[in-house]
Amino acid sequence: GLRNFERFNSVNHLQLSRLEETVTEVMETREQFAETEAEMLLEESATEGRIRHLSEQGILERYRYVLFSTHGVFTPGDTSKSFLALNPSESSGEGFDGMLTPGDISTLALSADLVFLSACETGLSEESKSEALLGLPYAFFLAGAKQVIATFWNVDDESSRLFVTQFFRNLVNGSRTSVSQALRKTKIAFLRGDYPGYEHPRFWSGY
Repeated sequence: GLRNFERFNSVNHLQLSRLEETVTEVMETREQFAETEAEMLLEESATEGRIRHLSEQGILERYRYVLFSTHGVFTPGDTSKSFLALNPSESSGEGFDGMLTPGDISTLALSADLVFLSACETGLSEESKSEALLGLPYAFFLAGAKQVIATFWNVDDESSRLFVTQFFRNLVNGSRTSVSQALRKTKIAFLRGDYPGYEHPRFWSGY
């Protein structure tokens, strides 16, 4: 989870805004799991280099669920340049810019039942000449993820936190609850007004 993008912006000459709720979102999701079942990478530790290290050491593929809570940027016309924003790893001498692109993602070793991309426009893709879908979700499938939840438009920071934490609460605490069932239950909760002010589909139907 990444809230502050000052380092990322400095390295990549971009102006991604601060996300106030991402760290809280990850921490509240973490509470749904036992102490030994989860690892959080927050702020300074949420680096591209750390993700690569976990993959190379075979640690990343041990996790059943993987959540990215950060900025996602979709690049029309060239989906290979779309990315999830992580902290650059320049201080460790690794030279990673923090842009986790589809090409980077496809080289990771995953076996997760679900990768949840809590970031804007991560579900957008374009069709190549070979009719294969290119984009962040497809890259995670190539890396070994069984399912990916992504977004099709810009998501509100606060409603995203509420949605993600409610989803994982439904998924983890429900006996034999599937990803699709947990997603449906979460959307129904928003629609019926469990979270006042966020009933409109723009806050929850993009997932």
